[in-house]
Amino acid sequence: MKRWLGPRVWIALMAGIAAGLLAWMLPPLPSGRFMVSVPRPTEERQPFVQVLGLSSDGRYVITRQGMAEPPPFMFDVTDVSIAVWDRQRGSQLPVITHEKLAVHGMPLLSPDAATYAFITSIPDEPAPDGRTTNTFTSSIKLYELPSGRELKEFKSSAVAIWFSRDSKLLAYEKGAVHEVKTGRQVSQVPSQIEGYKFQQIKGDHAVYHDDKVRPAEVRVYDWRTGELRASATLPISEYVTQISDDGHVLCWLEWSWLTLGGGPPTKILDASTGVQRDLHSRPGYKLYERVFAVASPDGEILAFRDDVAPLHKWLRWLPIQQTGKRLRITRWKTNEELVAWPTVKEVCFSADGKHLAAVREDHVIEFYEFPFRKPWGLIAGVAVAVAASSWSVGWWWSRRRSRKSEGAI
Repeated sequence: MKRWLGPRVWIALMAGIAAGLLAWMLPPLPSGRFMVSVPRPTEERQPFVQVLGLSSDGRYVITRQGMAEPPPFMFDVTDVSIAVWDRQRGSQLPVITHEKLAVHGMPLLSPDAATYAFITSIPDEPAPDGRTTNTFTSSIKLYELPSGRELKEFKSSAVAIWFSRDSKLLAYEKGAVHEVKTGRQVSQVPSQIEGYKFQQIKGDHAVYHDDKVRPAEVRVYDWRTGELRASATLPISEYVTQISDDGHVLCWLEWSWLTLGGGPPTKILDASTGVQRDLHSRPGYKLYERVFAVASPDGEILAFRDDVAPLHKWLRWLPIQQTGKRLRITRWKTNEELVAWPTVKEVCFSADGKHLAAVREDHVIEFYEFPFRKPWGLIAGVAVAVAASSWSVGWWWSRRRSRKSEGAI
């Protein structure tokens, strides 16, 4: 018994525990990855890759790629294309590709991943008297997945187009929500509710605001039932960019001349509790940086990019990146950090929040199941393997010493 409880066993046990802890601290392991082909960088332009959509089963991914002027601005882009990829395909060829886009295109993936829509908007012709109309006509092309076959093209003057939870393509036009395919009116959307004016549609939610007061009062309703989901006070210069599935969590963007074309949210608020977070609050923030940020569909998780946290001076000898940017995924209400990736530029959640696509700086896209799960089997295996190896080395060394001692006698 003493032989098994000797120093060799305790050393092996401690080595196994240390190895298990190191394995436990490793970042999540991806379930798959692939690289999008991009042009070579130049002095004037750098390639970029974005993920615009991810199906709920993680099979289909929508990417946007092209060339942009170097950071921090990256406003001027060229050679932009959008592609739909099927990860179950053996080849690296996309299912659908929209090359060299001259106008802005919006891709949409249905929740059941059976159809895909691509919307482009073109300004209407001037009026006969030469005055501009400031109106647009959208071309909506509907595709079948996984074949990529184009099903039909629709024309619409809708100001908002999206897929419903049951995978019907809907559009908001002239105060009502319609089915794009049939033209059937689904619901009338009031222009005012209790003095609040209609502002925009965000999926299942309609945003209303009272712009007569400063700061502005904002309300979020379920346009299908008329139920009030959230009420908040926002400065009039800010605009709601994302709403959680239950309507309680709002993300909004601070408008300026640098963000007129849209951008990532700058604040997040849980209207049911009043908890909020200002993404501008970190030291050294510059508005023109356009720091990436996105919330999960349920509003509980916030992914954003910020500066790498400096190490303590007595840890700076470690071979860890100590400058640059990192992407953090946190439970934003409690500031609990789930992961910090120093080489990831941005991420995209699937519609149900169960999958995550991460775009690295080398344009490789990695896919993860979410929430992240610790690979306990791997952690236990590493701990056992290191403990067994340590014990075996000790056993071999003691046998070697015993044989030398016997030979000397």
